[in-house]
Amino acid sequence: MPAPTDRERGQWYYQRYIAQLPTKGEVVLFDRSWYNRAGVEKVMGFCTPPEHALFLCQTPLFEQMLIEEGILLRKYWFSVSEDEQLRRFKARRNDPVRQWKLSPMDTEALYRWEAIHAPETRLMAHTDKPDSPWFWWNQMSRTRSAEYGWHICCPPSTIAT
Repeated sequence: MPAPTDRERGQWYYQRYIAQLPTKGEVVLFDRSWYNRAGVEKVMGFCTPPEHALFLCQTPLFEQMLIEEGILLRKYWFSVSEDEQLRRFKARRNDPVRQWKLSPMDTEALYRWEAIHAPETRLMAHTDKPDSPWFWWNQMSRTRSAEYGWHICCPPSTIAT
């Protein structure tokens, strides 16, 4: 999602996401930007420490509300190494067809790799719950990436993760 507008900055954190939620029969894929408050926003100073703490407290409750409404919630964390991310960044920077994927924020985040990824453990501790577990995917493995598609359609208990 794009950066929040001034109006959205004054709203409850999840308020801007609600309109994007699926209805019965729909499949909607969201990336981990839904969880940016736990990492990028905290490190880049886009949220205050109390806002960050509130996010960690409210997220499992919000996810549980979605599940209770019948929304099948699957959370995937696609991980790549810092070296792989740098390689991809350089490839995009040098490819006129893919340059659009880069923003000044991407450059800044690249320099803050460790600081941005350090809060992952805390995020997982607060949001990895039995009804809404995280599934870790190593994006460097094409085999694992192919399994991702099956995982979306099949119950998690039928796939080894």
